[in-house]
Order: sequence, then C-alpha cells, then structure tokens
Amino acid sequence: MAILAVHPQMLQRRVMVSPYPAPRFLPFAKPPVAARFLQPTNLVQAPQAPSSTTLAFQMICPSPGELFDAVRLWGSLREVSVWAVKAFPDQEEGEGNLTWRARVEFWFEDEARRFEVAFGQTGSIIKGWQL
Repeated sequence: MAILAVHPQMLQRRVMVSPYPAPRFLPFAKPPVAARFLQPTNLVQAPQAPSSTTLAFQMICPSPGELFDAVRLWGSLREVSVWAVKAFPDQEEGEGNLTWRARVEFWFEDEARRFEVAFGQTGSIIKGWQL
C-alpha cells in the first residue's frame, strides 16, 4: 500500500491512494429540544444615545457573547443568535426604531424548561432591557 501512492502508473492517471477514508462532512442532527426565543419587553436603563444609529443600536443590542454569558448559568447551550428587528415596521428607519430578538438552544430539555421558568422570575436585565 505504501508504494502505490508513488507508483508511476498511478501518478500518470492522477489516481490518489490513501489508507484513510474519503472525508465526509456531517451536519449537526436536528435538536430534540425546541429553541427558546427572547424578546426585550421593557427598557429599564436607557443608554446615552450617540449620534450614529449604528452605534446607538450596538449600545442597546447584546452581542451573542454577552447573551451567552447571561444565559449559560441555566444549562449547556447549543447555539445563541441575536438579530435586529424594526420596532415599528411602518415608520422610517431612525433612532429608536430598532430593537432585537434572540434565539437560544439548549442541549437538554430539562435545562431548557428550567431556563424558561427561572429566567423570567429573576427579572434579568441585558444591556438595559428587561426580558
């Protein structure tokens, strides 16, 4: 097997011989646990708004890392994602019209249920928003 990789007949025909199987990329299996969605409900601590809309949004919207740190106490997280949403879709884009939503996936259902109950009761605040 060792000499087949450099055999002249194999090299001329561009045949590659390897003792290892061909690589296969497998995606994550669908999670058995339903995702939990987070929505800010009340702005408790309003930040001082800068002139730029982008900077203002970054001040009120948590990054995935900040959200991960806030939620990881309740269990083993599979995935955390955050995205922007227009607060008033019929209004023009401007300051105060953007808010955020988040999606949290846990590996285990019991941890996700514990998160649903306990997280709401703690009155947690993330970036000035109560959830």
